[in-house]
Amino acid sequence: MLGKGKNEITAVHLVRTYCVPILTYGDEIWHITESEKRSHNVLWNNTFRKIFNCCWRESPLSLQFYTGCLPMHLITQQQKVLFYRRVLKSSNVILQTLLSLKQRFVNSLTSSYSIRSLHDSCSAIKQCIWKHNVLSAVNSGHLSLS
Repeated sequence: MLGKGKNEITAVHLVRTYCVPILTYGDEIWHITESEKRSHNVLWNNTFRKIFNCCWRESPLSLQFYTGCLPMHLITQQQKVLFYRRVLKSSNVILQTLLSLKQRFVNSLTSSYSIRSLHDSCSAIKQCIWKHNVLSAVNSGHLSLS
């Protein structure tokens, strides 16, 4: 996939489909340390650098943006929000009770991405997080939309 005649978009698709779920398995419920978050982020960024053979001394955020990929920290945040949404919509009273105990955290998480409610559709939630990603990248100077 990364040899002669490589297709970068296919490589990104394969990594997103097979590697990211393995890397982030259980992130919704486990406490991840800052060091582990940093390691995941470095791995994700280096994956883009390797696939596209560039950006070794700069941020690969523009590559991630133009391939429709979120930075790793937003991937894990998105997974958390969607997990909480599934719990809210489940018929399991115990899970819903546990979720209600974390309501302040969940409200803080959703409001930081301008998500109105966990009752919103998955695509609406993903769109809110993508918009946050775009605004953050533009405001930090990593991305120019002009």
